[in-house]
Amino acid sequence: MHHLIKMKSSYRVTPEAEMRISKIFPFISILTSVFFTTIACLAYPLWSSIRQFLGTNLPVMPILALVGILFAGYSFCLFSASNRKVKVHPVHLIILLVVDIVMSVLLYVLFDELGYERAILARNAAETSPVAAWFLAAFLFVWFAPRWKPLSNKGVRFGLIALLAIAAVIWTTYPWRIKMTTQPAVYRQQDGLVFVWGTNMVSTSWLNYGSTQEMDQTASNQVGGLLSLGDRLQWVFLPYSQITSDLYFQALSEGIHSFNLTNVVKVGKAASDLVHVQLPAQDDEIFMAAFSDLHEHPDRYQQLAGHIPWEDVDEAVFLGDLVNYVTSPEQVAQQMVSLPTGGKTIPRVFVRGNHETRGEDAAQFGNWLKPHEAQWYYSFSAGNVFFVVLDSGEDKIDSHPEYSGMNDFASYHQEQAEWLSRVFDSQDYQDAVYRVILVHIPPFVHPVRGGGFTPPEFGPVLSRVNNQEDIDLIMSGHIHEGGIWMPDETGFPHPVVTAGGQEEYDMAAIIVYFGVDGIEIEVLDINGNLIEQALISKK
Repeated sequence: MHHLIKMKSSYRVTPEAEMRISKIFPFISILTSVFFTTIACLAYPLWSSIRQFLGTNLPVMPILALVGILFAGYSFCLFSASNRKVKVHPVHLIILLVVDIVMSVLLYVLFDELGYERAILARNAAETSPVAAWFLAAFLFVWFAPRWKPLSNKGVRFGLIALLAIAAVIWTTYPWRIKMTTQPAVYRQQDGLVFVWGTNMVSTSWLNYGSTQEMDQTASNQVGGLLSLGDRLQWVFLPYSQITSDLYFQALSEGIHSFNLTNVVKVGKAASDLVHVQLPAQDDEIFMAAFSDLHEHPDRYQQLAGHIPWEDVDEAVFLGDLVNYVTSPEQVAQQMVSLPTGGKTIPRVFVRGNHETRGEDAAQFGNWLKPHEAQWYYSFSAGNVFFVVLDSGEDKIDSHPEYSGMNDFASYHQEQAEWLSRVFDSQDYQDAVYRVILVHIPPFVHPVRGGGFTPPEFGPVLSRVNNQEDIDLIMSGHIHEGGIWMPDETGFPHPVVTAGGQEEYDMAAIIVYFGVDGIEIEVLDINGNLIEQALISKK
């Protein structure tokens, strides 16, 4: 018994060890809370996305940032006390440990969920690093100045700290120079092309273009005579009448920091690389690749796109649901505009999916990716194909509780149906070699799952498609299943090909060649393996 008591006493924590613990725990907590608060602040562009992801209207990230600041102050007080040889009570140490663990877990979850958007944190960190350096210098002055004879006077030290604070304020309020966050992408639209690129700030934009590298023509993004101010996504529209099959262009933006009563504060210009785009000539055979339902997985898209023979591709089609919810121009720039197409610029076709109709900024989405007056349904000719892009809208009825009475697709689809009738009657449609419908939600009853996918509001559009006998092919997504669906299998009058989803097991791309004798279709999985292929004879 005496031996056990002696052993127990030998493991008793010494006063020196207690003081070390009293210093180490608060110091670690200071570092953790400062890092936590910094990340919360750097994620400012994503605050609304995170709030929506959590399904709450509470300002979650500002609250967490405030908690981090308060905890840093609490930890600093304990650290200062330990430096004055004051023993920190164990309850405080337990609180520090628990909060440190919680903050570490929250940071891990945040970084795991952010995915590609971690690049936003890195960019913001780079831009604010001078401010962080100034405040670090201020802290060092306070902490170490008593040891430096020239700064032993407290007034001198505080004067220098004040100067550093003023310098930090000047730096943070001084206009940042504009930068392009993506290279320009080219999107098809009714009667022309839309050139879209990302910037780090509000700016005006224009395009230098021409049939040669001299680029002797200029087009702006004016609306009603006023240059449109793009909020981190810029666009310029060029009508087909001004475009040749060989097109060279360069995108330019001029940053706008602020408006005053008599002038505008501008912050320099940014220019893209010189870009060459070759458009298919009329009646050319064309080769196209199509993707769908990436749901914010550009990493997996890149793996799938690595198996596409981009050197042969004339058009890239994105069949919708590239995002989960529309939350910001920066999100659209990263999830759509920046998707690579084999190192070359080719025309893209975007089809709105049901997930692009959701989110805080879904109503603003159209102002970022197309001219303001343009619709999500449109038609165009490329080579020997006449494309009709339809907007299937949501996949549930307007009165569904999920939409909170915010939708009226019934009226929208009626307008789209009337437009579609005019398209089917047009000479361009009737003279085309091939006629293809692009729509996110496939308009057939699944032969295995049963049931259709389109809501009744889409009925006026769908009935016109069903009754149009000369449609050669329909390309869709939505069902997260790559495949070719023939009329004898679905009971639907037209062949349909669907791209896959965002998971590794269901991701699939469509490759289509519109040749002289028919349409050759291949569906590839994420590893480039052939899932299915078909040849549809020319009608």
